Amino acid sequence: MKPFVALYKAYRGGEWLEHSLESIRSQTDGAVIVLSDSSWVQGISESGNCREPLERFIALHPSYPVEV
Repeated sequence: MKPFVALYKAYRGGEWLEHSLESIRSQTDGAVIVLSDSSWVQGISESGNCREPLERFIALHPSYPVEV
């Protein structure tokens, strides 16, 4: 069976990233996360901190593969 991996593009919204990863962890074999400093929507200039929640999630779940 092929691995089932989640793909995220994170620009802002760090508060949801950790919760979202937690919600899919038991149904997926890992996650690939692309952190961006550019928005998909022109004109959005504020960025959120996605790294801290991501690092916290990785520390809590070391056996769940996350590629950044």
